[in-house]
Amino acid sequence: MISRQHIAQVLVASLASDAAASKTFELVAEQGATQDQMEPLFAQLAPDTALDGLQDRKNLPLHAEPQGFLDDLTAIRHRFTN
Repeated sequence: MISRQHIAQVLVASLASDAAASKTFELVAEQGATQDQMEPLFAQLAPDTALDGLQDRKNLPLHAEPQGFLDDLTAIRHRFTN
């Protein structure tokens, strides 16, 4: 199990990391010491190349998403592109 504190630490680290920009990642619980240095781990990840995260399986096409979702996506996109 991954603690909420550890999830929060990784998310905050990703927000402050240039190496984590435009990358999708998952946290997986494993036995062993907690990772203290996130930057090298973020640097190893392949960047997202499209709207969906890297290696996301094809599911609902963007044009078929509910309008509310599309509106939210547009609002979020404008926050990061302006």
